[in-house]
Amino acid sequence: MNRIRVSDVRGAPKFTLIVLYDKSSVLLRRTSKNETANFVKHLLIILIGLVSVSHQMAYSQPVLASTNLASIDLTSDQMEDIHYFVHVANEVLPWSVGTQLIPLNGVTFLRVGGFDPFFEKNTVLDSSTPVYSNSDGGNLVPFTLYLARRSQETGMWTFQDGGLKAGAGNRTEAFFGIRLTIEGAVHHGWLRFTRPDARPETLFTVAGHDWNPVPNAPIQVGWPPEVPVETEVLPNGTGIRLTWPTGASHWVLESARSLTPPVVWEPYSSSGGSYADVPPEDATRFFRLRRSE
Repeated sequence: MNRIRVSDVRGAPKFTLIVLYDKSSVLLRRTSKNETANFVKHLLIILIGLVSVSHQMAYSQPVLASTNLASIDLTSDQMEDIHYFVHVANEVLPWSVGTQLIPLNGVTFLRVGGFDPFFEKNTVLDSSTPVYSNSDGGNLVPFTLYLARRSQETGMWTFQDGGLKAGAGNRTEAFFGIRLTIEGAVHHGWLRFTRPDARPETLFTVAGHDWNPVPNAPIQVGWPPEVPVETEVLPNGTGIRLTWPTGASHWVLESARSLTPPVVWEPYSSSGGSYADVPPEDATRFFRLRRSE
């Protein structure tokens, strides 16, 4: 059947004419309005069902095997600090598909309270923030969990929440607090994950992270660290010296002549290590520190 058209017949208020077009024939039949209403209702249900089936077949499929989804290098030292891992138990139905965050290389996850590792944006992380501990006493963070079943009749997959008590739930954005040790010094940072919807089978992706280069200094979740910069007047009116903590010595000092858009930031040539001397002719410039790539 190529197409279906439903039209009213003028002058016959008790009847409706339904014309069904087929490649080989045309069928005309007079039916009551109740029959017509039922026909249209069933037709709409069929069409909606076809659209739903097409959507699920095209987009709904579970993760097929355990794998590492992402390796996060927090300090840009070519070493993996966190693994974002998905574990698939697919021996029998329903499959169990769960994601977890695995700390490595001196990284420790923090907690809000109890077994809750999910922080709200703007939360301050510092030395008083407690360390996260899962139900097994470890620091691995269970993130999401869903169950997947496949129909033997249609081959379609259906999904349901796996009931992870301390998991992401209906979140589409998730923040985690971390504490990392670098050359014996303790630093605080955060991770951000996002996903387009809250369906149980929709996985998160890494959306950002940051940490404070100043040892033991706090950081606000979702924001870059506040690195203090001190000023010192140089002798004989030769300018001023900008100084920042040695933990941020690998950061880049940049300057701009104006903060009116479009702002052009350029590396400041006289900077070196954790200080920069600014001569009087540059006294009207604006300065900022930026983490090097």
